[in-house]
Amino acid sequence: MLIDLHSHELRYSSDSGQNLEDMTKQASRLGIDALCVTDHDSQGLASEIGWESTHNGVRVFVGCEVYTYEGDILVFGAKSLPAKRVSLSTLYHIVRPQKGALIAAHPYRHNERGIKDGIMHFASMLTAVEAYNGSTFDADNEKAHRAAQRMGLPVIGSGDSHHIGAIGRFVTRFTEPVHTVQELVTALKTGAVHPMRRTETGFFDITLPEREQIVV
Repeated sequence: MLIDLHSHELRYSSDSGQNLEDMTKQASRLGIDALCVTDHDSQGLASEIGWESTHNGVRVFVGCEVYTYEGDILVFGAKSLPAKRVSLSTLYHIVRPQKGALIAAHPYRHNERGIKDGIMHFASMLTAVEAYNGSTFDADNEKAHRAAQRMGLPVIGSGDSHHIGAIGRFVTRFTEPVHTVQELVTALKTGAVHPMRRTETGFFDITLPEREQIVV
């Protein structure tokens, strides 16, 4: 099952120019099974479409991209989130009782919103690392992949789309079907995921060059 775990819809992300109808049509054309809408510091879309629903044959899950003091964190499975900016540690203690998942978003992107090397200090709080982000340079994505390997965390890929053309630049392959947000969280926590890159001929698994792989 192919899922794009990070996208923004214009109703609740002011920097997005795409609506859900067009987003899901594009995902369907690309052969993507599900799309996660992770608006900036808002899960307002859930009040309109529910936490999970189907549009144009594509499953849609609502999460959130939370801007902590350390950087952006993707959150899934937590219906209650802080109303103001908090630390990653505080966010973790809010999300953990709700059995949610925390993913470091684009940790090495050059926009001061990635957690960068601080990621190593929060490995026990993170469920996975968004190592492959469609709006981030390849070298920075690979650096995130290496960091995830060192920490023994699952690696995901996503488009981080704010416009239609970015949907599915990277996706995540789930080894089992996912129907609900909670099933999504469970799969992330068990590590049953793998990042994939979209090319003109389809989606392909991503692995680091042999010389860069970390043996743990």
